[in-house]
Amino acid sequence: MNGEHNAMAASRQPIGHAGIQAGLGVLGSSIMAALAWQFFDVYFAIGGTVPTAAPSDGLRYLVTAGVGATVVAASLVLALLRRKGLAVVCSLALSIGMFGFAYVLAVPQNRWNQDPVHEPLPADYRPCFSGSNDCPGG
Repeated sequence: MNGEHNAMAASRQPIGHAGIQAGLGVLGSSIMAALAWQFFDVYFAIGGTVPTAAPSDGLRYLVTAGVGATVVAASLVLALLRRKGLAVVCSLALSIGMFGFAYVLAVPQNRWNQDPVHEPLPADYRPCFSGSNDCPGG
């Protein structure tokens, strides 16, 4: 009985850095898929008008993208600390993919290039032309 217990304990080795690195890679890839799914969930429409994103959809995007950025940053830091070239290249590819997905699949779609808000002119507005003496203040 004691021999079985020792064999089981020996087979339960702690996960090494390579296992953590692989887990972060799988988690990062899953989060990229979640970003794509969220974008699809908000904007998919067959015919008709494209729906607008609710504020809760925008918050869900921010949380998912934030967790994804944290995961790929941790993966990249771990790869750099391990000094494994292939792990660094894979982590860089994952990072570029994550930030690319977060940029392209943003919810709402105009998150990165919002139009400036234009204030309406007051009703008593009179344009002032150079050379005329009709301008306020002279």
